[in-house]
Amino acid sequence: MRETSELTRFSCRNLHPAIGAEVLGLDLSVPLAPEVVADLIALWEDRSVLVFRDQKLSPQDQLRVTDYFGPPSQNEHKKDIGVDLPEQETPGIVLISNVQVDGKPIGSIGDGELWFHSDNCYLPKSAKASLLYAVEIPRAGGETRYASGYAAYQALSPETKAKLNGVMADYVFDYKINTQTRRFKPGPDAFHAVHPAVVLHPGTGRPALFVNRQTTERLIGMDPEESEALLQELFDFQERPEFVYDHQWRPGDLAIWDNRSCLHARKDFDPGERRTMRRTTAGEQKLEPALA
Repeated sequence: MRETSELTRFSCRNLHPAIGAEVLGLDLSVPLAPEVVADLIALWEDRSVLVFRDQKLSPQDQLRVTDYFGPPSQNEHKKDIGVDLPEQETPGIVLISNVQVDGKPIGSIGDGELWFHSDNCYLPKSAKASLLYAVEIPRAGGETRYASGYAAYQALSPETKAKLNGVMADYVFDYKINTQTRRFKPGPDAFHAVHPAVVLHPGTGRPALFVNRQTTERLIGMDPEESEALLQELFDFQERPEFVYDHQWRPGDLAIWDNRSCLHARKDFDPGERRTMRRTTAGEQKLEPALA
């Protein structure tokens, strides 16, 4: 992947050896030419996470950028997830915030740590792209962590790769119980989906480890003890520093990540500090297994 382009007039630098690139020289508040979008998508599929600093984006700007990566999703509205969330001013935009007005939250998933996961992996069609735009940032904490599914899979032993070949997994999540743990008895509003443990990325043709600590309940076809032991081994492995980039947010940052090839998590922060982000997702997609 080239780092500069006379055609697109942007440059990039890697943020971590395994994952992430910062894109320089683009103002996302104005529409991009099709050839620029094509180059960005190729870079994004290769590096899994793109970061754009110092952007001034309206909600409509963010939706336009989201549309470059696929049709903006609407499935995070409160009627779809079975939990009461504040009404959002702009359809397709979800506020992630701990701010309250008159004692009521203006957004969702406001405080605390979030374990590694892939957005909407508990739905039959998982989210292709997620975009997060920083409006207010705490003085410390609240970093978003990105773990490369590409790099983690490549580093697995041949024996572990063989165990995972063609294996499907259960992904379960209940908004009403906990945003961190997979240790719960799912309630009537829990979501459930089956996806490969290792997915074949449709753009790059590369395999990526897809299981995650937050929502992967079991590996189908294995006895419970074997499944649990292997999952715990995989969770610890894929979260090792050599696979993970921690993004230190600044107001005006936009991060775009590929849910098919990476996981993300959030570090804890002082709940007394304000943190407000705008999130969009795009391109619901059925995932196929990577077969050896």
